[in-house]
Amino acid sequence: MRGRHVALVPLGASHYDWLYRTATAPGTGTRWRLRGAIPRPEHFVDWVWQGVLAQYVVVPRSGSAPIALVQCCDPDMRNQHASFTVLVDAAHQGKGWPLEGALLCIDHLFATWPFRKLYLEGLGPNLERLLSGSGVVVVEEGRLRQHEWFEQGWVDWVTYALYRDAFVAAAAPHLEQIRADVGR
Repeated sequence: MRGRHVALVPLGASHYDWLYRTATAPGTGTRWRLRGAIPRPEHFVDWVWQGVLAQYVVVPRSGSAPIALVQCCDPDMRNQHASFTVLVDAAHQGKGWPLEGALLCIDHLFATWPFRKLYLEGLGPNLERLLSGSGVVVVEEGRLRQHEWFEQGWVDWVTYALYRDAFVAAAAPHLEQIRADVGR
């Protein structure tokens, strides 16, 4: 899968060192699934694949150095939903173009499986920062107030849902433009 700025490649053994460093780094590891924990390296690869349906490394089209990881976790095919995670390398946080990889992955997930919605769960400040200005249409479906200790204070744990129909309607113009640009 290729976008204007990035491509998605399946997570492979050549990415494990980068992923471990990124997932355990102080600036990024506290914001992702580990939330600051440091797993034993020999167990990390098994952990990162546990419950995962699909995961891709986001790389710039002009190179091969990973900039992010996107994951579809804990799929519930009976009820047609799954969780979606994004881990962005510290050097690329705050830049919009790495999230093109998330857009491509979500489009792929909705096109490949009959999911009704994808859940984005995490610390309130992290998700709010990630979603602000992204144009992604999400619905807050749950909030545990002052649930997790983060950066010297208690923050909310929030669950958002990205519904298929809302995503398709909001993302269609962007995806059409990406496909037109990539097709050149």
